[in-house]
Amino acid sequence: MTSLRSVTCLTAILGVFLSHGPPPAQEAKVTMPSTQEAAKVLQRVLKLKADSYHVLLREAAILAPPVLKNQEWAEIQKLMKENPFAPIEAWENGDAVHSYHILQSKAFTFPNGHSLDLYLLLSAPNLDRPRQPARPGKPYRADVALVADFNAPYSQVIGEKRYPKGSIIDAILASVKVKQVGEVWPLLKRIYVHYGYIDSRWASHNPSGFHVSVEFTASTKEEIAGKKMYFNVASGLDPLQSLEGKETLLKNFRPQDTLDGIREGGGNEWWHGNSEAVEANKRKYLKTKE
Repeated sequence: MTSLRSVTCLTAILGVFLSHGPPPAQEAKVTMPSTQEAAKVLQRVLKLKADSYHVLLREAAILAPPVLKNQEWAEIQKLMKENPFAPIEAWENGDAVHSYHILQSKAFTFPNGHSLDLYLLLSAPNLDRPRQPARPGKPYRADVALVADFNAPYSQVIGEKRYPKGSIIDAILASVKVKQVGEVWPLLKRIYVHYGYIDSRWASHNPSGFHVSVEFTASTKEEIAGKKMYFNVASGLDPLQSLEGKETLLKNFRPQDTLDGIREGGGNEWWHGNSEAVEANKRKYLKTKE
């Protein structure tokens, strides 16, 4: 993949945000916060302001996960209803339970009028694995994400140039892999972006950066088929650190709002119906290259 080194120059506000240090999942030691404290933290997240949506995501990653990961699943769901933070999706399987909630519509608006919504992505293990209904444990995931909803052809979205050149969503949309899928699938549905540590088994110290999920769909009217693609993009906002967060490489580190390469993280594809229906729908909905 092409290395991405240029985004935007940092503004004065970036220096203020970066004074907090690396993301909390590797840094903070939190001792069982109350649900009231968690609610206050979410309100702080809603008040975040930044010139760069990269910086806003990083700041949200500092605040939310350490508090929410220490709560019981039922208490978090109660907190979501009381605020209210509406569930967008909720499902379970034999391994885990998941719920995605919208915290704020149009949380970040660009000069051209396009905007991103703020979501909370929650996941917890099923303590009765693999039985269902699941018995959720404490969340292992509590990510604040910025979300772009499209439900439009990829060619239309990419032609609108919605996002700052070289920023994370712009870079993902312009990537070779996403372009290839966009030329085949009828609709680009949605993109999720959150910030956190990027693990690699091959290195003792790794960067933090952006975790991106790209969703395509065959139709917005029927549940026919879908495809998800996952990417990680390292950021210059934080120094390298170990997974445990005990060691951070701070020597000569200067935070920069830059991106460094796109790493594919796999994906999945699903189709409803038997084999004959699937083949018929593929011929009907997927575009073939000339």
